[in-house]
Amino acid sequence: MGTQLWWFYDVAAVAIVIVTVFINAKRGAVKALASLISSILAVTIALALSSGLSGTIYKVAVRDTINDKLTKSLLENETTGPLKSYMEGLGYNIIVNTDKLDKILDTGENYDEQLFEYVNNINGKKVVSEAEFTTKIHAGYAEVFRTVIGKEVNRYVSAAAAEKIRNGEIKVEPLFSKLRVVDASLKPAANIICDEYIEEPYRDYIGIILFVVLFAAGYIICRFLVNSMLTKSTGIQSTGSKIAGGIVGVIVGAVYIAFAASLVRLSVIGGSNEMLFFNHDAINKTFIFRHFYELMSKIG
Repeated sequence: MGTQLWWFYDVAAVAIVIVTVFINAKRGAVKALASLISSILAVTIALALSSGLSGTIYKVAVRDTINDKLTKSLLENETTGPLKSYMEGLGYNIIVNTDKLDKILDTGENYDEQLFEYVNNINGKKVVSEAEFTTKIHAGYAEVFRTVIGKEVNRYVSAAAAEKIRNGEIKVEPLFSKLRVVDASLKPAANIICDEYIEEPYRDYIGIILFVVLFAAGYIICRFLVNSMLTKSTGIQSTGSKIAGGIVGVIVGAVYIAFAASLVRLSVIGGSNEMLFFNHDAINKTFIFRHFYELMSKIG
């Protein structure tokens, strides 16, 4: 992922403000106020509706489709093999016994504790501290999770859910234990994935799409309505009106930057943070734009 062009985001943000200040100063206070009111109304409407509708759309239009795909694909994946390979690759010079690992995973509880004890007893000596092992094994759970769900979900969603597992925010025991039921339907496992692992990132994804669409549509409608209600200014604007318009333009510019940040976030999500230009690393290096991006990251 490239970060060389990180400065472009800040330059674009400054340019947006300069342009909006110039345009609104030229239009005068009344028209600048119309633009500001329209922007605020559009943002308010978009935030309110996107937050509420994202969950509904996920449950009504997305969840069942993903659930059916997962139920079928889970038959082709398992947890023991990938986790065994991961543990043996940690550099502890161990050979993991498949049957022993199966028994631990079958318990469906306290994986961290059981695996830590097992790893430090394979060769009869302690090979790693508990804190270090916990961090590494959580990364292993995350890898196994992404392997298990395969390509059935959006890459951003998969990565976001895996990150929560890696950070210990979501336990894997409920899911892994459901995946190990022999000759039984894997629907319960698919339900857990859909409800506990991927719902939040899917809602984020849907929420930002809704925000972009609703803001654009709302701004056009609100601008038309506000313009029709405000007294129109005609002729040459006074100096005071221009100054007031320019000041209002700063706020309008900030709203436009926030909208631009939502478009960039949508591009980052759509590219799973792997695009040359639209990626978190480049955005995090900015001085101005990243604050707007972080604000828009809370939508969902």
